[in-house]
Parts: sequence; C-alpha cells; structure tokens
Amino acid sequence: RLERGDLRANRIGDGGIKALSVALATDGTAPRLETLNLSSNMVSDEGLKVLAIALKKKQAAPSLKNLTVESKPSTERVAGCKRTWVVARH
Repeated sequence: RLERGDLRANRIGDGGIKALSVALATDGTAPRLETLNLSSNMVSDEGLKVLAIALKKKQAAPSLKNLTVESKPSTERVAGCKRTWVVARH
C-alpha cells in the first residue's frame, strides 16, 4: 500500500515522468497514494503536462492530495490539473 512517494532528487527526466504517468493513469495502480514529491528532478514543462493529463483521469491516484514539483512557478506547468493539490515552488 503506497501512501507516500518520495522521488525527489532522483534525476528523473521526461522519460521517467512519462512512464510514471502511464502507471498512475492505470486504474488501481496507486489507490492509496496521498503524497508524491517529484522535486529536484530534471522534468521539463512537457513532462509535467503529460503528468497533469494522466492525473486528470478519473481513477488516476484518486487519494492524491499533495503533489510537489520544485521548479519555476508557472501556470503552464500546472495547467490542466483539475485538483487543487499541486504545489510548485522555487
């Protein structure tokens, strides 16, 4: 039962975020995931858009309340997210 995912500072790039996005978008993959920290990685705006699209799916991490993405704050980075749990900070 994964409730917290701390993937900060793991040198994750867009390829890794795309793979994570596919996994999270699959029904039942992470039903109890409440917190996901992706700060201090190498994810571009494009990678974050892919993640946002994946998380919009109805059953994609339905318990997720906190998503941390450390980067330049930008409305484009979180555009498309329908939930209010996105945190972007320097």
